[in-house]
Amino acid sequence: MPIFSYNEGALAVEISPKLEDINGISLMPLLSRTLKLSKPSKSINWNADLGGQAATGELVTASGTTDSTAGAIVPAKLSIGISRFRHTFSVSTVNMAEAAAIGEGEVANQLALAGKNAMRVITRSLAAVLYTGTGNAASGGVVGLGALHSTVASAKSTSVYAGIAPDDHPNWSNYVNTAGTNRALTTDLMFKMSEEILSGATVGSTQNYTAIYTTPSICTKYKGLFAASSDLNAQPNGLADVGYSGLSFEGRPIYLDPYAPANTMYFIDDSALAMYSFVENANAYGNEKPMDGIVFKITQLARINPDAVQFAVVAKNQLVVKNRPGVAVLGAIVQ
Repeated sequence: MPIFSYNEGALAVEISPKLEDINGISLMPLLSRTLKLSKPSKSINWNADLGGQAATGELVTASGTTDSTAGAIVPAKLSIGISRFRHTFSVSTVNMAEAAAIGEGEVANQLALAGKNAMRVITRSLAAVLYTGTGNAASGGVVGLGALHSTVASAKSTSVYAGIAPDDHPNWSNYVNTAGTNRALTTDLMFKMSEEILSGATVGSTQNYTAIYTTPSICTKYKGLFAASSDLNAQPNGLADVGYSGLSFEGRPIYLDPYAPANTMYFIDDSALAMYSFVENANAYGNEKPMDGIVFKITQLARINPDAVQFAVVAKNQLVVKNRPGVAVLGAIVQ
């Protein structure tokens, strides 16, 4: 399906760019890897399982009439569709006429270039606010991972998220290992994080992490840890390369993300996250199509210049952490 189209007289061109066509998308691993969903309402609601429930062991002759009601399922809620990211661009009709003389393909190339640039600008903003968004208009309404660890203690986060307070529901929290001042990245810190996550000693329930996301600088620090404890061998193809083609810890990949906040490593169970796009039931105000899961609304605006056509590209999104303990944070690391 085309994501937007340009119509000028007898000329009609449809453009269908893909997310992988956007320059730099490979350096947005959290955005790329997070599950993409869509929703037509301005509220994302789900039942947060706060744990504590247990199966009952009993004889088969037991009546089984007692409900297993221990634990808590609590309604969680985040907003979407109230704020947005927008990028507006203009295309010269003079240039389009010149391109049309060459062929429709040249027109499509020019429109695709402008459209992909607008989407690149928006995806860069999204890649950043998935970490730092506060839910305000400047964040496009996105509540990022930073909302999960507004605490100064190396313990369970106490911040309210999705309308649920850890003070009221202690299991609705996540492990945060931080300090008053930045410290060097060490293997002991890494192993401590893994132990806490897998044992659930602090948050009260065993968890998992499937990937680690962090900054380029901390990735370099991690390479230093690895190099200090291993020998560098020549590559079998004879290529001399003192770098690494990829990073991992305990079998989980470590992703270099330029949009990750400084001094921080996120140990994430990817299944705990989803990014929603707001969609409208009717496209009365412009084309609205998903591009590899992210819904962009591209609208041709009313002309204010007779020699230019103007488009607005809009995205309305929200990050949802359905299982809060699935996001552990190692903070205060020297870059």
